[in-house]
Amino acid sequence: MSVIESGPVSDALVITWRNLKRIPRIPELAIFAVLQSIMFVLLFAYVFGGAIPLPDGGSYKEFLMPGIFVQTIAFASATTAIGIADDMGKGLIDRFRSLPMARSAVLTGRTIADVIYQAGILVVLMLAGLVVGWRVNNGFAKFVFAVVLLLAFAYVMAWIGVWIGLSVPNTETAQQLTFVTIFPLTFISNVFVPPASLTAILQPIAEWNPVSTLTASCRELFGNPNPTIGTAFPSQHPIEVTIAWCIVLIAIFAPLAGWSLIEEMARTESESRIAMTVVGSALFGVDTFDEADALGAAMTTALGWVNGALASPAIAPHIIALDATRRLAARSRG
Repeated sequence: MSVIESGPVSDALVITWRNLKRIPRIPELAIFAVLQSIMFVLLFAYVFGGAIPLPDGGSYKEFLMPGIFVQTIAFASATTAIGIADDMGKGLIDRFRSLPMARSAVLTGRTIADVIYQAGILVVLMLAGLVVGWRVNNGFAKFVFAVVLLLAFAYVMAWIGVWIGLSVPNTETAQQLTFVTIFPLTFISNVFVPPASLTAILQPIAEWNPVSTLTASCRELFGNPNPTIGTAFPSQHPIEVTIAWCIVLIAIFAPLAGWSLIEEMARTESESRIAMTVVGSALFGVDTFDEADALGAAMTTALGWVNGALASPAIAPHIIALDATRRLAARSRG
């Protein structure tokens, strides 16, 4: 039996695989995410599309689809935030803390898995776009570059979602916070309407909005209609501004997420040590504070080793079998 070396990269890949395995087990998550985006496509293409003329002409459906891609990617942060908050509520982060693994793998694995997940949703949306009339007119190389930009932005939004998930107390708060943050960004933009149709106050916001610059970049690379506001830098160089936004946002939210995880792990470790100190003092009759604290630290370390052993593939099946036998015996006695 081969032994896999533990390290940040291998640990991150393990966590990535763990998160990806949830998709076939809970297919409703992907189904509803795709259905929501397709609903926006049908609603704006066939209900509102006739009432939204483009300044320079062109197909509104081709104008719309890059915005739908970007909107879906932007809302990916909600999926990440809810997943992280759910893991925190279930105590899964505490379990990872007790295992011999890189702490960074918890966050890196989650973000990589979410990017792969969003890539699958993008494939479905692009196929739906081809059905309603969207086309790529600038060649394969620029199409690939646009997809790379979309996935890079998905990675950025995943880190923002990680930070939100670590900063809120439960999944409900994570969902509400991401919704009230991302929803205005997608509508004060060029996703659904030409930016010139917005009021004068909102136009500068929409112009520098990262959702707008990514949408304009995708329209330019796909060869779709791309009406702009004027001669401002984001309108003339949306690709460069999008890349700059990705770098800045990653530089801000990746360290924030890492620091939040360190604080959370330190807090739970401190709480565990205090609990073990109290229990140890009561069981062994320790009088002085130093002795009680040392005993609590030793018991916390021992509990971590036991917790890690129970997660071992060699031991876990036996624990599960013992638990099933105990439950069956209790049921037969009842």
